[in-house]
Amino acid sequence: MADPVWDVSILRDAMRELQKEVHDLHWELAVVRVRMLREIRMLRRTLLLPFEDWSASHTIYVVVDVATDIATDGTNQTTSKAAMSSKEDLIRSGSLLVYRFIPLQQEEKRRIMSASRFIKCVTVGDGAVGKTCLLISYTSNTFPTDYVPTVFDNFSANVVVNGATVNLGLWDTAGQEDYNRLRPLSYRGADVFILAFSLISKASYENVSKKWIPELKHYAPGVPIVLVGTKLDLRDDKQFFVDHPGAVPITTAQGEELRKTIGAPSYVECSSKTQQNVKAVFDAAIKVVLQPPKTKKKKGKSQKACSIL
Repeated sequence: MADPVWDVSILRDAMRELQKEVHDLHWELAVVRVRMLREIRMLRRTLLLPFEDWSASHTIYVVVDVATDIATDGTNQTTSKAAMSSKEDLIRSGSLLVYRFIPLQQEEKRRIMSASRFIKCVTVGDGAVGKTCLLISYTSNTFPTDYVPTVFDNFSANVVVNGATVNLGLWDTAGQEDYNRLRPLSYRGADVFILAFSLISKASYENVSKKWIPELKHYAPGVPIVLVGTKLDLRDDKQFFVDHPGAVPITTAQGEELRKTIGAPSYVECSSKTQQNVKAVFDAAIKVVLQPPKTKKKKGKSQKACSIL
């Protein structure tokens, strides 16, 4: 049987179509990569924060912008070797994780530079205690009616405290056990933790000492903690306990006792639904960073025995 005769024009068209498909595939992969990077914004931000000197990190901004243009401009057929090498350097160094995030934060960079200092505030606590609702209520003055675990996007804004401008960055975390390994990635560079429990959940109250304090001491030793009791409106709602006979309210005295036990400088009870004391929560977090409580120095035995002749 004779070999089939191939038309050169058919082969040429097939090659062009294949090249187009390959190009489209590269573009789709770049888009997917960008979307993935945007989804892990929390991790990227953690990697970026250590650069306290913004002028020193300017080089990173420049290189990153070049790499971003390569990944996002599907119509750009001509890419310089220098730009490609910059991208490859980013890949090899592990900085590719942040290259899409940085150009999106130019406005945030200006806000941070205009502030006297940046405060990273991370919320932790059991799932469904109201951490995300607390953040949404504070940042948007609204209360989400449906429970969707950890949908709050990282937020930062300039806050004026005692005449000084502070850039407050808020991090949300998932309290479920499935995230035990990923959650500590958010702790790096934290200035203060908001440790939340529900005022209508004894289990979340007990987990403050059993789970959260050991975790924070392990991954972020020495970082101050503001203890927060959420769902204050439900604790005062008698009908709620009629409808939920298993629920046990946590009193203010119990909250204060827990604060002393864990050594937290502040304890605040709040309601995200009514916004009662919501602002007070974050004011306390800022204050504990700017005005840390003085630790009492214990006099040692050597001091008591010392005498000058």
